[in-house]
Amino acid sequence: MEEKKKEESHLEFIAEAEEIIELISKNLITLEKSQGKPPQPDVVNAIFRGVHTLKGIAGMMGFNNITEFSHTLENLLDFSLRV
Repeated sequence: MEEKKKEESHLEFIAEAEEIIELISKNLITLEKSQGKPPQPDVVNAIFRGVHTLKGIAGMMGFNNITEFSHTLENLLDFSLRV
């Protein structure tokens, strides 16, 4: 029974992560289209929120590599807002 719950949790994580990554991708495309212009804070913030949510969910699941990668992305996004 425990293995079934773990598998269900993993499937839920994958479904939620796919939605988050899709939103992040759309916002990254928006940023890419505005190359040469200052970053749009609302778009960067939307990406940041998605990455932050992904980091939190991955942390709860014990997916440390995803958590660490997401943390690095948060730092890069935070830096881009300050530049």
